[in-house]
Amino acid sequence: MTNKLGPVALLAAICLSAPAAAQSGIALYEDNCAACHGGYEMGDDRVAPPIFAVQGHYLSAYPDKTTFTKAIVAWAKDPSLARARMPGAIRRFGLMPAVELSDEDAAKIAEFIYDGQFDRPGWYADHYRQEHGKAPK
Repeated sequence: MTNKLGPVALLAAICLSAPAAAQSGIALYEDNCAACHGGYEMGDDRVAPPIFAVQGHYLSAYPDKTTFTKAIVAWAKDPSLARARMPGAIRRFGLMPAVELSDEDAAKIAEFIYDGQFDRPGWYADHYRQEHGKAPK
């Protein structure tokens, strides 16, 4: 008699581990980034650009997941004016501090940002047009 549950158990383990990996990116983002980049309000108490804006700027320069992830990891670990994708945000908020994360954890956050389905609030189109002279994509 052959054991037919072995392949089923293996497939179940693979399927169940994928959401756990995605969840860790979400959890890492919440623990390390959301305090500054979370929320959708536009106001004087913002301390960093909202994550949907970060995602949009990086996607326009790095449309594939691999280069997007590498760029976000490089920026988070060593922010610099030369590497900046959002000069308007730096003028408003200053240069962010480096994030103390492993490359693996930073990559999980970057992949979460790449894959994220973030809503854009109503004020964003006008703000983007003022900054860039065109409507956001």
